[in-house]
Amino acid sequence: MLQLEIDMLDQEDRRSNNLDKGPSKDQGRDRAIEVMVNEKSVILKDKEQTGLSVKQAAVDQDVAIQLDFVLGIERGGGKTELIGDTDHIKVHPHERFLAIPNDDNS
Repeated sequence: MLQLEIDMLDQEDRRSNNLDKGPSKDQGRDRAIEVMVNEKSVILKDKEQTGLSVKQAAVDQDVAIQLDFVLGIERGGGKTELIGDTDHIKVHPHERFLAIPNDDNS
């Protein structure tokens, strides 16, 4: 009886930790993605991010920015696309972001 309870708890724990889903397409792959924020390397844990999560990761990794900075992604040819805090983006390795102080004085 005790073994049955242990087995049931183990199964419940595996489900709650998503261990029973079988092999995933990301299995064996490192999901961490390195990008640049203001010329500093920042490691993001997943490709799915928001503007705020990119800034938070940069702050957490000692990049000299603040969360209220304006974030943009360099698109090449001298073009930068602004990314709002709640904008959902998919990041790719080695993408370059620029975070600058918000000069909105209103």
